[in-house]
Amino acid sequence: MHDMKNAVIILNYNDADTTIKLINAIREYKSIDKLIVVDNLSKDDSFSRLKELEGGKVDVIRAKSNAGYAAGNNFGAFYAIEKYSPEFITIANPDVFFEDGTMADMLEALKTQSAYALCGVMVNQRYNVWNMLKYWGMIESLLLVWLNIHRRTIRKRLERGAHIEEVGVISGSFFAMKADVFSEIDGMDENTFLFEEENILAYRLGAKGYKEIVLTDRFYDHLHSQSIKKSYPSKAKAFKLFYPSLKYFNKEYLKTGAVKNVFFNICYAIGYAERVVYDIVFRIIK
Repeated sequence: MHDMKNAVIILNYNDADTTIKLINAIREYKSIDKLIVVDNLSKDDSFSRLKELEGGKVDVIRAKSNAGYAAGNNFGAFYAIEKYSPEFITIANPDVFFEDGTMADMLEALKTQSAYALCGVMVNQRYNVWNMLKYWGMIESLLLVWLNIHRRTIRKRLERGAHIEEVGVISGSFFAMKADVFSEIDGMDENTFLFEEENILAYRLGAKGYKEIVLTDRFYDHLHSQSIKKSYPSKAKAFKLFYPSLKYFNKEYLKTGAVKNVFFNICYAIGYAERVVYDIVFRIIK
């Protein structure tokens, strides 16, 4: 029997204002037993400001190095597992907002089947659910126009679906996961710095026979990656961060060969050019 039900991990990097706002909004939620705030070795005064909120439900810890999104969340999740033995680990970006009832429903949904390991809900902004990423799906994700058409189609299908629907991949911005499964798969793959974490996580879960689910009639807000945009305001510059993560994903999980890698590089170049144009147009109309 677990002493604690749900520990929420919030990873901060140079964005204490956003993180503090979320902590204050959710710290009294009945569906949350512990808030583990991880400062990912911020270069500003984030850690000292966050430390002021420590106490009660809130633990504030600091990563030994900024090794990226997966490593930072793993640091918080395994800290929670070792110290508090929660039944569930929830990953929440600082720039999200969700209601207490939504969180409670996610935890209850995970109990309905032993194979259900990870649960998310629909995001109010854009798209946060997609099919398991195979090679051609990964190529789609490089191309802005293609990506948006594809995700919109999935969203429409889900909106017509059941309350609980099995899906391929759920965005890493907000999800709950069974803590024992998180430990079983050794958490997230720390070989990526930023991006592709949720696709890799889906592969790691699938390899063990676990499934991801989404509640199609529950929602949360994601305020467009405020932390990332603060550090990488240009869409093209942020897209550069995708490259090493995608190359790693191709090699280790999709097992692509030389021909597919060449085509990937061509499509990556097109995708980068798309985002350069997007940045220019956005600056003009802003």
